[in-house]
Amino acid sequence: MSQKENPQVNQVSYYFETSKGGLVIIYKITNLSELVDEVFVVTFDDTYDEQPWGVGLTLEDALEHAAQMWDRYDNPDNPFREILVQLQK
Repeated sequence: MSQKENPQVNQVSYYFETSKGGLVIIYKITNLSELVDEVFVVTFDDTYDEQPWGVGLTLEDALEHAAQMWDRYDNPDNPFREILVQLQK
């Protein structure tokens, strides 16, 4: 797999404020390789720090991955599922 010259990280215009506080922020990384042109990385910022939670080839896949990872830690009030529900409306 060859790499393209200049991979770029773009913060997508998706800032979702969650009902329990904190932000879900989505980044789009482009120009990765010949096989994968872009991926999405989903993070959660609780005003203390920002941590990555999910990655996917589409926005929805990245949010679903993040939601599954959040559920593994038995964290209440999954902010990623909250955003998925908002996007499906």
